[in-house]
Amino acid sequence: MSPCNSSPSSFSAWLPRSRRSPGEARRLLERLLANAPGGERFIDAGQLLISELVTNAVVHGTPMGRRVQLVVSVDRRRLRIEVHDARGERGPVIRAASGEDESGRGMMIVKSLAQRWGCCSREGVGKMVWVEVEPG
Repeated sequence: MSPCNSSPSSFSAWLPRSRRSPGEARRLLERLLANAPGGERFIDAGQLLISELVTNAVVHGTPMGRRVQLVVSVDRRRLRIEVHDARGERGPVIRAASGEDESGRGMMIVKSLAQRWGCCSREGVGKMVWVEVEPG
């Protein structure tokens, strides 16, 4: 899948409601950061964050037949990742997972890695969850 709109420092892509979408999102991010000056500083946190946000959108935010929109931009100061999905009635939930839980840690990872993050309604239908990361 190729990005819909792109420049050397940003892209926008539509991803299917598929378990393969987080991997595709990571590949798109890797290409963007490889071509952006200083982009390598964001690769580790960016890969984890994009995986968590796209996985949440696919599993919890995207009804059958709908797609997830991914918008990413990077400059020397920050990496911004936006994930848009079709369900706006419920935002992401941060919860403590027990040692036996197989899932449920995603938003704790987001909270610990991102300098800023949030969720807002989209015009029309759905929501956008976004994160911003600054180099350490």
